[in-house]
Amino acid sequence: MYANPLRICASCPRRMRLGASAFAVMLALALWLAAPPAARANEPQFQNGDGISLVSQSQNGREIDLTVNTTDVQGQHKIIVLLPEGYDANPSERYPALYLLNGALADPTQWVSNGGAAAQITDPYPAIIVMEDGGVKGWYYNWKSCASICPENWESFHNLQVVPWIDSN
Repeated sequence: MYANPLRICASCPRRMRLGASAFAVMLALALWLAAPPAARANEPQFQNGDGISLVSQSQNGREIDLTVNTTDVQGQHKIIVLLPEGYDANPSERYPALYLLNGALADPTQWVSNGGAAAQITDPYPAIIVMEDGGVKGWYYNWKSCASICPENWESFHNLQVVPWIDSN
């Protein structure tokens, strides 16, 4: 069993309990303030829609990492959005979107991890880059043989869900 370093016992002096509570509040405030104000104010907030439910969202610089559920394909799926340089200065400006699809046995992180090619290829262009999960064996196609037992509608996921969802967000 692990000891909780901020555990406050009933036998501790009152000022020690208050000190630990104040420390926790100050730590949370410091972490929140450590994020640049522009990043907090201009970070896009993705909403559910078009058959997609947002599970999690995190942003590191221009890269937004999303995890979603969809009505068309089983499981959780990654979508990575790379914003163009200067996006945070005017987030209401409309940009074209370029969709980069991964190959078999890969996932969208291949485009951005370990010096991935996405930024190198696209940085000169003012566009929003979207890298979406294609499944290990999805092949971007609606699987007819699986339709009765499991949803594997990759073509519908990409064309009828992800594209309108990105446009609306």
